[in-house]
Amino acid sequence: ASNAVGLVFTVLFARILGAEGYGSLAALLSTFLILAVPGSAVQVAVARETAMGRLGTGAELAASLSRWRLALLVACGVVAVIAALLRDQIASVLSVEEAWAAAATLPTGCLWLLLSVERGALQGQHAYRPVAWSLLLEAFGRLAIGLVLVAAGLSVSGAYLGTPLSMLVVAAALAWVARRRLGAPAREHATV
Repeated sequence: ASNAVGLVFTVLFARILGAEGYGSLAALLSTFLILAVPGSAVQVAVARETAMGRLGTGAELAASLSRWRLALLVACGVVAVIAALLRDQIASVLSVEEAWAAAATLPTGCLWLLLSVERGALQGQHAYRPVAWSLLLEAFGRLAIGLVLVAAGLSVSGAYLGTPLSMLVVAAALAWVARRRLGAPAREHATV
């Protein structure tokens, strides 16, 4: 289902943005895909470590996840500031005119890591249903948010920003699911 939504995303935005606009969007999304590779490895590692109990259980695991979330959100903020300052250079390297969208590619990689940690932790807890739903919701979110932002006049940048905003929403939803499953974080334990 997620792949089907991805196909709809491609067809809709290719039609809405035209050849040149969609070419820029494809370059931005391709850059994100390169940055996404480590996230997939992180998801597998977190799932394995969680399943083996090495990150603790219950409140201990919740504390580790809480600490990781905070670290990744701070890193994302720092990367976003640096990318904003270097937006023209990043756009030049990516060969796109949309400097702000180009700047968003780096923090998108950080958000992907955050989402990968959330998914991995739930996989390790054998909570496969929320992980599966998150794939579908992320794809729908990317499409819906992108369409809203394009309709608001953000063109290629809006189409691209649907991706990180969708990831942020889905990561927050998975954090909520983890909190319900694991309880409140223990104050004294957090595995890094």
